[in-house]
Amino acid sequence: MVQENHNIQSDEHTLNYSNIAGGRSEKTLLLISVLLLVATTGCGTSVGNAVDSLWSQSSVYAPSGSIEVNFVRAIADAKGNLHMVWRDGVVNQQDPTKNNTIMNIMYSEKLAGAAWSSPINITNNVPPAVSYLAMLSADAQGNLHVIIMQGNSRSSAVDLYYLTKSAGGSWSKAVNISNTPGNSNGSVIASDAHGNLHVAWIDQVSREPLVYESYYAVKTVGGSWSMPLGIPDGPRYSEQPSIITDASGNVHLSWYINSGNPSTSEIMYAIKPVDGSWSAPENISNTSGMSSFPSISIDARNNLHLLWEDDMSGKYEIVYVTKSPNGSWSKPVAISQGSGKALEAAGVADKQGKLHAVWREEVSGNMEIMYAIKRAGRSWSQPVNVSNTSGASDSPSIAIDAYGNPHIVWADMTSGKRQIMYAAKSAGGS
Repeated sequence: MVQENHNIQSDEHTLNYSNIAGGRSEKTLLLISVLLLVATTGCGTSVGNAVDSLWSQSSVYAPSGSIEVNFVRAIADAKGNLHMVWRDGVVNQQDPTKNNTIMNIMYSEKLAGAAWSSPINITNNVPPAVSYLAMLSADAQGNLHVIIMQGNSRSSAVDLYYLTKSAGGSWSKAVNISNTPGNSNGSVIASDAHGNLHVAWIDQVSREPLVYESYYAVKTVGGSWSMPLGIPDGPRYSEQPSIITDASGNVHLSWYINSGNPSTSEIMYAIKPVDGSWSAPENISNTSGMSSFPSISIDARNNLHLLWEDDMSGKYEIVYVTKSPNGSWSKPVAISQGSGKALEAAGVADKQGKLHAVWREEVSGNMEIMYAIKRAGRSWSQPVNVSNTSGASDSPSIAIDAYGNPHIVWADMTSGKRQIMYAAKSAGGS
């Protein structure tokens, strides 16, 4: 099972590869991996509680012609390979005097032990229009699945397009899976243990008053995409979903809603059992402030973990709750510990039950990428500054490979132009 957890928002708000040289012990492999990290990519010093292993850091994508690089998202497949998509804005060279920008969705991969590949533009497989963002997932066979939010060239509507790529193959042509009269925003995608694909998004169902509802579609192995299914949660303004599947194929969905009060929003949760219907949405946050941009993940024991940003303390913090398969949601706990605002969290669990989280946080007036880890039955570690640069960092995404090594990507402005940065750390037995 591969987890994908992604959030989108504006500014407001290595490696221990096994099976190398067959007979070596895990300790030997770990030593080799750490030495390789230091020798090939350099290291950064981390300070924290039991998360002080070495982090590598390098620039993955520093384009000279791009004027906008954002919405960076990465995942790991079952073989330990990394895959990344992002939005890349370039000036329209056909008529640069109009100061208009072409938005492309770019893709790059990092095979186990290798460097990141040269980026390719996968928007060429989508009808020509404005590309807003992309989300991706990998199934158990290593096939990639991408959803691109694309402006429809025939109307003003925004639709969701699906394309896929087999391991070692080429990208398919895109298929419109939303095709609704309103705008389809904030899509997320997950694959289950059986290879079925699940997509959720927010769709505009009314202009006056403006109402967005959560929508869902499924594609079974060898089948076609289902018709979009609305998940009613009342006359509200729904936003940014996060989706995950468990070992049994049940689908878990979280999103946030605004009922009309611009200063209040809540985190919602619903479950769809295999061959069943969606449950009634449940309010998980239930605070008087702004609770938004959830990230849901699941561990090997089917415990759910949910992160979001919340200003209930007077400033934005990253908040965490958990739920066992037959239990109730725990009380919210703030895991960001700095004095500045913390935003844009993403979490993922590894096979050992450890939960890894990243977010961006204001540190001494600059936005930095923070990382923390929670081991089963223990509290969250002290956050570590992974970026630690002089420029603003945002759009963090985290992936855990098949060997438990965390990989983080984000957008950074240190060079004066936005570029994609990458950091990795050996699991190191932590």
